[in-house]
Amino acid sequence: MPPNVFRNGAALFRVIEDAPIGHLKDFLCQSDENFEAAAKVTDAALQADLDDEGIKTRLLQDLNELPKELLQPVEVECQRALGLTEAKGPSALQEIAERNLDNEEHEEFEAQPGDLAKALWAHARHRKIFDDAVSYKNIRSWRNAGRLFAAFSVDRDPEALRFAASEIDTDKLGTAIGKRLKSSRKLSFSVIDLPKVPEYPASVLVIVRFAGQQTSVATHGEHGERRLMYYLPQDEAVLIYTPSLERIEVAATRAAVRRAVADCFAVETLGHDLSSRPLVEESYDTSRFLKTVELSLPDVPGCTVLSAKLTELELRIADWNTKLGVKVSAKLDMEDVVERYLAPGKVFRLALGVSKVLLQICFQGQHDAKEQILEIAISDGNSCSLNSERDPGRREFGRRVLEAWSIMRVFRDLTEEEVGAFIPIMAELWELDEKVQKGTFFTSRGIKTELLERASLIKRKEVEPVVIEDDDPEVEGPSNVDRTVFAVDLDWIQERLITAVKSILQTVTPDDTFGSAILLGLTKIDEQEVPCYLARGLGELKTFSRIDEFLRARSVLGPGIVFTGTVVAPRLVGANVIVPLSAVSSVEPQISIDRDALAIAFRAGRSLALGAGTLELVVEEGGEAARLHVPGRPPLDLIGEPSVQAFRLLVAAAKLGAPPVKAGDLIASSSSAGFQQMIGSTRWPVVEGYVEQVPPRRWKLKGY
Repeated sequence: MPPNVFRNGAALFRVIEDAPIGHLKDFLCQSDENFEAAAKVTDAALQADLDDEGIKTRLLQDLNELPKELLQPVEVECQRALGLTEAKGPSALQEIAERNLDNEEHEEFEAQPGDLAKALWAHARHRKIFDDAVSYKNIRSWRNAGRLFAAFSVDRDPEALRFAASEIDTDKLGTAIGKRLKSSRKLSFSVIDLPKVPEYPASVLVIVRFAGQQTSVATHGEHGERRLMYYLPQDEAVLIYTPSLERIEVAATRAAVRRAVADCFAVETLGHDLSSRPLVEESYDTSRFLKTVELSLPDVPGCTVLSAKLTELELRIADWNTKLGVKVSAKLDMEDVVERYLAPGKVFRLALGVSKVLLQICFQGQHDAKEQILEIAISDGNSCSLNSERDPGRREFGRRVLEAWSIMRVFRDLTEEEVGAFIPIMAELWELDEKVQKGTFFTSRGIKTELLERASLIKRKEVEPVVIEDDDPEVEGPSNVDRTVFAVDLDWIQERLITAVKSILQTVTPDDTFGSAILLGLTKIDEQEVPCYLARGLGELKTFSRIDEFLRARSVLGPGIVFTGTVVAPRLVGANVIVPLSAVSSVEPQISIDRDALAIAFRAGRSLALGAGTLELVVEEGGEAARLHVPGRPPLDLIGEPSVQAFRLLVAAAKLGAPPVKAGDLIASSSSAGFQQMIGSTRWPVVEGYVEQVPPRRWKLKGY
């Protein structure tokens, strides 16, 4: 029987249960170092004299005995394979396979028994096709996902609307993207023509794979030693260009990557002039219809708007799966219908949002003899029928009208002055490290969200329901802004903060990242080079300890500055001064960080960071934290009353020349069984450099 509980991955369990034995063998025994452990177990199970069910049972039992970390890479690949069996996955794999396999290989692909078998076959025999299919499936699924997806409009000459993948110079495009992303490694590309399908016009798929931001992981050696291994993880961006819609769509985890890939593609591949016609990134906000369904007649140069009406409205009520739709005939006005049947009442005040609208606009061009009718359908905030309008003039007219009504929001980056003003709120959002925030977070701080939304730093996600017991329409509930839940693009915010800090650096280094700490470069204060870091989570002991260790490994750079999102309890970490970004932000034109304020903050903490000339324990008020100064050594930060009390005893003994302190006395104020246990495994690698054990069960400061 298979194990009652399989602990090494739900996706791996599903693949073993559902896949044919032959496909399991090819998948789990492929020559990939990440599959080595699984391959050995699979070979052993296959060599046993068992039927297919017996082999699977044996396989599950033996894999269940392996350490989870050995099978984690296999679990990830199983998740990706299963993704190609669901929703848009099978059609994505089918399209990629058709365009990359020769006739014989494609016949073999089609002969595989089922979607899972096809996915495993592609993974084992044509890995690049498998990877491309996963990327293609993801961008099709992400087209309505705001955080990972962006769409740009690009105007081209009508004669240039015919376009094929063969026209893309990947070397030229790769050089431009690599330079924009500051990537030192060569980029790789997959370029595929996508045919017209019922949902989408013919388009070109471009998958760009590049070296991501440098990161590190702690490895555990054979003898228990701890080492940091630095590496560049692979990252990717997936682009779809639809010539007939003059539209570039990009999916990537970072907003800066989405913009860079779109810009480079437009310039290098389409010959677009960004200086005179920057790409337009659009999003749509239909929340205005919760307040009024009336539409004004905007002024549009070159056209006269004769009438404008809302003919269809879809509200989400109670929960996002519950719809209330109103559709009026040409003879009726939406305002009259709403006033007669839906107001006064709770519907619009308590609706969660508007998910779909249909607008009808009658207009006449300056040189046109006849009136024209333009219908615009908008749904889910990221889909607009205007993008399918083939006439550039009508498309541009529609955009201007939507902008006039504040329905269409065009991406507008923050200016330097605005960055300085928004640094405190961006820093706080980054410090909190939460992907969603309620509207009250911004209103309670006096922050208007419009500029942050236009810069794609936050995006409206949903509106929380509210219950008002009284049917009296005069009873006011929370405002729509307070009820709005915003998705926060933490990666984009981090990049904006990094850019702001780097603007004051004399030497910018490749980002050296460890967890939530990043070495950005060097600035000059008092003619000395000062390393600058960005870190968050210093208020948590585990995070503080890890970052302290990260900074100590770079102590050769001297005392530095650690920028944080919010004010934290410690003033120092390692031999570095903690400076909240909010304390040094500037609203002066062209200045995001106030250099003078930064220099003052650094000088104030530098003497303490360098340590005293004598042995000293500086205890914070309340006794919950302290800093140990040892001549010739970097300061040691202590957090927690038991640790502070233990070092009080050690310092007192060292100053008096007294015998080493009993372990029992050191741990008296804690519930730990030993001194090392009390300090904790996370913090001990740093603390052990300052103490030494003296048998039997006594401790003293090292060197005293």
